Amino acid sequence: MGWANLNSSLFNGKLKSHADGRKWEYSTAKGTWKIKRTNNSVASMLGDTGSTGATGATGSQGVVGPTGPTGNTGPTGSTGAGGATGPTGNQGPTGPQGVQGVQGNTGSTGNTGSTGPTGATGPGITASGLQFPSLSSHPASPVNGLVYYNSGVSKLQQYRAGEWSDVGGGDSGFKYRQVITTGYVMGGYKSGSPWKNVNRMVHSTDIMTNLGDQLVYSASYSDAAPSLTTGWMFAAANAHSTATVNVVGFNMATETGRGANGGNYMAASRNDAGAIFKEHQYAHVMSGTTTDKFNFTTETSALSGLVILADGTGSGVQGICDENHALIYGNNTGQSLSFATDTTTTDRIGTGVSAGNNNQQKPINSKLRKGYAGHEGTYNGGNNFRITNLTNNTQTRTVPKVMTNTGEENFDMGQDQQYCMGQYDGAQNNLGHKFFYATDVGYALGAGSVRTGVPGGSSGGCVWKG
Repeated sequence: MGWANLNSSLFNGKLKSHADGRKWEYSTAKGTWKIKRTNNSVASMLGDTGSTGATGATGSQGVVGPTGPTGNTGPTGSTGAGGATGPTGNQGPTGPQGVQGVQGNTGSTGNTGSTGPTGATGPGITASGLQFPSLSSHPASPVNGLVYYNSGVSKLQQYRAGEWSDVGGGDSGFKYRQVITTGYVMGGYKSGSPWKNVNRMVHSTDIMTNLGDQLVYSASYSDAAPSLTTGWMFAAANAHSTATVNVVGFNMATETGRGANGGNYMAASRNDAGAIFKEHQYAHVMSGTTTDKFNFTTETSALSGLVILADGTGSGVQGICDENHALIYGNNTGQSLSFATDTTTTDRIGTGVSAGNNNQQKPINSKLRKGYAGHEGTYNGGNNFRITNLTNNTQTRTVPKVMTNTGEENFDMGQDQQYCMGQYDGAQNNLGHKFFYATDVGYALGAGSVRTGVPGGSSGGCVWKG
């Protein structure tokens, strides 16, 4: 370093000379050497400035000083955007009613309206008694209470609640001589197996109940009609689709089957026969161009002597019943049978015009002077009904069936509505409907309102009671 014994024998003020000619003085108070000034300037004794040393490490942060005083309040900011509208508050109480305004002046009298059409001639009193107007058909635009003599059917008739009915002498007319409350479906078949089963339908509740096997013989491709107390199943062969003379009964009061009785049997063996009926007096069972006339009072049968239409598809024919006559149909063939004389006349014949398209398209009977039968199809394939006006035997229109692609239906009869209780749409089934006579429409029924106890059943028979 060029020092001459710099650290030996140290004392305050001791001087030492450096090889560079500078003198150094020791301070015991500080324990350090410092340059001893001489007449030469310090600058002349100092060497060149060395390069800057590296920056030392940052020291630790000092203690946080005390919080300064709060600054002055800044100016008010601009108004923010408006918030969304809040929900409507509860309605306040109704204010007191205002004072009634002054009544306005009475308006001027309007012009007199034109004179309405002349009403129907009312009944007149003659020397012979009260005489009503005589017309060959119902008058147009009837009102409740209108009564006239219908010369077309030789009856006094009244209009009430949208329908015409007879003014009965000692009874309440065709519609109300019996008020139907309950229907039954009997027999039928599925896949070649015929049934003895009976189910009950209550018309006021649409509830269907399985009554079990009540018929003494099973029946399929059969038909039925009721007396006041017994539902009669015709051609109950106890085998599928087999000709027979057997007729079996179902007691509608006790809801049990009656025993076999040869005295009830038909004179001719029949299969797939249709049945028409004169209320609760008798029925004609029809096939092979002849009929057995079954008397509901004596419960016996005999050939009627009538010559009727040839069989339709399969065997037999069908018919729509009214109070005084029936319309028989097969394959678009037609015949009218008068109950009063047991005679037949030709009815409408031809595709689309007879009472029904085919005898496997079963009829719906009513008490409203109209009947229904399939407009197309045979065993199935029916999608619409033809409606026949039974006061003049004319077709009024067609309406859709409730269920489509149907045939072999089991239809009962009712007061204001009727029921389907099984049919064939490619398979024998228990599907059903409720159908209203007044509007010619209905709807399909579901669980609790369809037949049970058999896996399906078409081509059976239906009866009813009041």
